[in-house]
Amino acid sequence: MEFKKHTPGKRAPRLAKAASIAVALFLLASALLPPLFRPAAEDPGEPAFYVGERVACMDSNADAMVWRLRLIRSARERLILSTFDLRPDETGLDILAALQEAADRGVRIQILVDGICDAMYLRGDAQFQSLCAMPNVEAKSYNPINLLKPWMLNYRMHDKYLIADDHVYLLGGRNTYDLFLREDLDRYNIDRDVLVYTPEPEKAGSLDALMAYFDEIWSLPESKAVTPRETERAEEAREDLRLRAASLEQRYPGAADAFDWDARTYPAERVALLTNPTHPGNKQPLLWTQLCSLMAQGQEIRIQTPYIICGRAMYRDLEAILSQVQSLQIMTNAPEGGANPFGCADFLNQKNRLLGMGAETLEWLGGQSLHTKTVLIDDNLSVIGSFNLDMRSVCLDTELMVVVDCPRLNAELRQGFDVMAEQSRISGSEGERLGEQCPQVRMPLGKALLYTVLRVLLLPIRHLL
Repeated sequence: MEFKKHTPGKRAPRLAKAASIAVALFLLASALLPPLFRPAAEDPGEPAFYVGERVACMDSNADAMVWRLRLIRSARERLILSTFDLRPDETGLDILAALQEAADRGVRIQILVDGICDAMYLRGDAQFQSLCAMPNVEAKSYNPINLLKPWMLNYRMHDKYLIADDHVYLLGGRNTYDLFLREDLDRYNIDRDVLVYTPEPEKAGSLDALMAYFDEIWSLPESKAVTPRETERAEEAREDLRLRAASLEQRYPGAADAFDWDARTYPAERVALLTNPTHPGNKQPLLWTQLCSLMAQGQEIRIQTPYIICGRAMYRDLEAILSQVQSLQIMTNAPEGGANPFGCADFLNQKNRLLGMGAETLEWLGGQSLHTKTVLIDDNLSVIGSFNLDMRSVCLDTELMVVVDCPRLNAELRQGFDVMAEQSRISGSEGERLGEQCPQVRMPLGKALLYTVLRVLLLPIRHLL
C-alpha cells in the first residue's frame, strides 16, 4: 500500500492563507462588535448652569481664524488647544506659528489631538515636532492607534476648543485646518464656533467646567505624551514658524488689533457645558440624555446636523420629544450635495422613518456642505458644539456642547436657520416642497449609483459611521 506524502511546501501556503483569514476575521470582529454593547442610559441630572458670562458666534472661516489668533495673542499664562484634527497646511501652520510665538513669550502651551490625526498628519511633521520640543510646550495624543488592540480603534476624541488663560474659550465644530479656517474655502463648508468670555474670572463659570473636563481627559492613561524627535530640520522648522508668525498680522487684518471683549459679545443669562464621558470605550449617553431633556422642555426645536444616523434608542427618544413639543425641524445635508456619502446614504434609508414620527426634515441645497452642529430651543436656548445626530456621537466619541441662554444670540441663529431653510428641500406631514430660493438639483448618475450600493453595504456597520 502506498501513502501520499504531504510535503511542507504544499501545506505552508494553505496554513498561511488560513492564518490570514483568521487574522482578518479577528480584526473585523474587534472593530464591529464591541461598539454594539453599550451601557444603559442613566439619569445624569440637570446640567450645571453658570451666570455672568458673555457669548458670540463665528460662522465664517475668516472670523473663526481671526478669533483663534486673537485668543492666542491675548494669552499671558496658558493656552490649551484640543482638537480632533490638526493638519500642517496653511492655516494649521499659522496656528502652530502663533502658538510658538506665544511659547516664545513664556506662555504655557498644551495641545491635545486625537490619535488618528497624530498618526496621519503630525508624527512626521517637522514644524509640529519642533514646537513640541520647546520647554514650555506639551502635546498628547488621545487613544493612539495600536493595531495590537483593534477593539480600541473606534473610540475617538471629537472635541474642538481653544482656551486662553482663565477668561475666554472658543468651542464648536471646526477642526484645525484649511477646510474649516481658510477664507476662500467657505464656498465648500460651513460651520460654527461659540466664544464664551468671562469678565470676572474669579467667579465660577462654564470655563471652569471646561478646564476640569480638559484636566480629566489630559490625565487619562490613554492620552499619551508626544515625544518630539529632534531632527536636523528642527531649528530650521522653528525659524520657518517664526517667519510665518511675523506675517500673520499682515495676512489676517484685525487679528492683532486691540479689541473690546464686551463690545464683541452678548450677555448670557446662563451658560452650561454638556459632555460625554472621557474614556475611550463604550459610553453612557450622558450628553444626549441631557440634550433630550432640554429639548423636551421646549416647544419649537430646530436642529442643524451634518448627518442623521439614529439607532432604535435615539428614535425612541425623538418620538418622546415629538409627543411633548409643538414642532421639531431637522436640517441636514441633501444627498445631492452632502460631503459624506455614508451619512447621505443612511439618510435615504431612514428619511421615511423620521417623517413618520412627525419630524420635519430640511435638506440643505445651498451649495456648501453643512458641518454645523446646533440645536435651537424656543427663543432663548442655543446649543452649539461638536455633537452630530448620530450613534457615534452618542456612545463612542468624546463630545462637547455649550448651552447658551441668550435671546439675542438665539434670534441671530434662528434668522440664519430661516435663511438656510429657503435654500432647502422641506419634507413634513404636508408633503414635500422647495424653499423659495432652493435650486432644482438633479442627483448625478454616479452619485446615485454609489448611494444604491452604500444603502445596502452600510447596514451592518451604520453604528460606526
